[in-house]
Amino acid sequence: MTDDLTPPSPMRLPLSVILGFTAPPLGLVAWILLSGSRRDLYLQSPWVRAGGAIFLAGAIPLFGVIVATFIGLWPDPNPNPVGLDSSSSQRACWDAS
Repeated sequence: MTDDLTPPSPMRLPLSVILGFTAPPLGLVAWILLSGSRRDLYLQSPWVRAGGAIFLAGAIPLFGVIVATFIGLWPDPNPNPVGLDSSSSQRACWDAS
């Protein structure tokens, strides 16, 4: 076994705490990215892979709607990411005010 262990960055804890309070997902990312040679162990974890898959499964449809709106394939300039149109009763409610 080789001794190419890189120690974690001394900024790992303070940066992770600050980001954990201001933007919680970025705190976890900072902890993993600044963990030195242990980063590979984190990224091979099934929990990290499952979380990444869930994030992508939720984000890809939203980005697809955003891109379709940007290039003109989606008719609504303020798209609902689920793809459902507002009902006429909801539009009447907004028009009444």
